Amino acid sequence: MTMLKIRSDLHTHTTASHGKGSMEDNVRAAAALGLQKIAITDHGPAHLFGVGIANEKVLLQQKAKARQLAPLWPQIEILVGVEANIISPDGRLDVSESILEQLDIVLIGLHPRVLPASAGSAKALVWQNWLAGFPRFQPAAIETNTAALIRALERYRVDVVAHPGLHLRIDTLALAAAAAKRNVALELSAGHHVEKAYLERVLQTPAKLVISSDAHRPEDVGSFLPALKLAAELKIPALRILNASS
Repeated sequence: MTMLKIRSDLHTHTTASHGKGSMEDNVRAAAALGLQKIAITDHGPAHLFGVGIANEKVLLQQKAKARQLAPLWPQIEILVGVEANIISPDGRLDVSESILEQLDIVLIGLHPRVLPASAGSAKALVWQNWLAGFPRFQPAAIETNTAALIRALERYRVDVVAHPGLHLRIDTLALAAAAAKRNVALELSAGHHVEKAYLERVLQTPAKLVISSDAHRPEDVGSFLPALKLAAELKIPALRILNASS
């Protein structure tokens, strides 16, 4: 089974959010593996229970830190981004546009333990997804979740949708079609179980993919094997994966 080569890890976390290592720890790990790029993409501030960054200004502090580290690690490009949370059904994110514009890469995602933008948003994104545990309520939750993601793509400059459908159910085919129109990649995460059916639906559209580790520990940076095995099984060409080569 021939596997692709991944040139960059575009989804990693540090102690600024839910990670266990520093930015330099992640950079060191990536450089040791010979990666060309690493992205620091900590969770947005609306993530509850200490998972998210303290506030969005942390992202600018990380940009400054990356500039300090760059001369020490000339063999690898250090990107600073965010894994922003959707906090309303109309696709609002928990990071302002003025901050997003200064980042190197923007990931967005749906997560269950996030502070919604309003009571109405809580009803749509929290209560409705709780009810989705019962089959009769699943279609409404899927419709709301998918629309929220697509509206975020329409409202903001987005590079990658992180682990689509992992925590909250979505219509993968509809999201992939919308992502393809806006040149947004969908993540094939090596850090989480990925259903084969998800990838098969994505491949029905022209949408691009990104393989990443979603590393929360420095030792997991650059760990792509589960995703690579699935990509090889489905014979996904390198041209479909933005950070891969054959």
